[in-house]
Amino acid sequence: MSDPAQRRTAARGNRGLVARTLVAIAVSGAVVATAAYGPGHNASADAITDKIGVAKGQLAADGTAMAQLRGELAAAANQEAALQKAIGDLDAQIATTERQVSAAQTQLDAIETQLSIAQDNLAYTQEQLANARRQLTLEVVVMYKAENASNAFSNFLNSGDFNSLWQHVLDVHRLGASEQRLIATVTTDEQTVAADVVTISAQKAAQTQLLATLHGIVAQLNDALATRQRAQAQLVALQAVDAIRLAQAEQAAKELKAQIAVLQAQEAAALAAGGGNGHFAWPERGPITQGFGCSTFVFEVYDPNCPTKHFHSGIDIAAPCGNNITAADSGIAHTYYSGYGFGDHIIIVHGNGWVSVYGHMASFVVGDNQTVHRGQLIGYEGSTGNSTGCHLHFEVDLNANPRNPLAYLS
Repeated sequence: MSDPAQRRTAARGNRGLVARTLVAIAVSGAVVATAAYGPGHNASADAITDKIGVAKGQLAADGTAMAQLRGELAAAANQEAALQKAIGDLDAQIATTERQVSAAQTQLDAIETQLSIAQDNLAYTQEQLANARRQLTLEVVVMYKAENASNAFSNFLNSGDFNSLWQHVLDVHRLGASEQRLIATVTTDEQTVAADVVTISAQKAAQTQLLATLHGIVAQLNDALATRQRAQAQLVALQAVDAIRLAQAEQAAKELKAQIAVLQAQEAAALAAGGGNGHFAWPERGPITQGFGCSTFVFEVYDPNCPTKHFHSGIDIAAPCGNNITAADSGIAHTYYSGYGFGDHIIIVHGNGWVSVYGHMASFVVGDNQTVHRGQLIGYEGSTGNSTGCHLHFEVDLNANPRNPLAYLS
């Protein structure tokens, strides 16, 4: 346009297109989607060939991630098997130790029974010894009285028989010696039984200590078992997460492959239509109201590299409203509707990185994703979007970079 009042205000953030078909790929749930920028978005001229390259690179990265996940799952499976074996070994050790505990408890019970019997025997022997000592004490008293109550002559007179007296004295002494031997025997028995009690008590103390040690071992083994069981549970949970991530990555890779196939078909269709050679026909005839490059119009996108600080990424061709607009080259057409920026516009992907843009159109005569041929009618001149008069914004991009259309128009 020649009159600045009739210029459209291109509120773009860089030199690219206002609306574009993009490939959005994410590793976790990678999905390749075709989308157009809306009002106020920056533009970029991604060619299908570039998208295919990016998608294939992402697919390779997904493959590496899946291989890593499979490796982690395999390592986790080996670790789980090792934990299972360790748990089995601990179960066996616990069972063996518990049998030892049971045997030690049985032996301790037997020792306690033996100790109880020995203690009863000691008490009985001590009672016998006390009785024998009391009896001996009584007999000693009798002997003392027999020898000291009167002299031998008095006893002789009283008895009337010397032999009887003498026999009495001998019997008394003999009875005392027998009691003394009994005391000596019972004393020896007491010492023996007391020694048995000491020995059995020591055995009980040792067995009690052994039982406590075995209980401690069982407790330690149970703690180790619980630790390994917790580790196994955590490992199983991690395996479940990795399995989900692997399934998601595999699904994403599947979807990505499908989208790559779609993009390859689009590129093949564009190339089959005969486009993508960098030679363009005029989309319409009319005066150029604004050329390509640095611009003095403040409505154009800001560019610090321009002395004027603004840049125009295409050419503006003025023509009457409703004028025919034709495809500058063969390819795949994508239609977009917008009340801002380029307004209703068409982007044609030609292949080999070439893209052309037709902005501010009044209407379309082709559908989205339709194959078009060089010179084919695609729509009509308008003033949609940021525009105050009928004109066509025509732009040519190569590998996401705007080029001067005049260098490629024939």
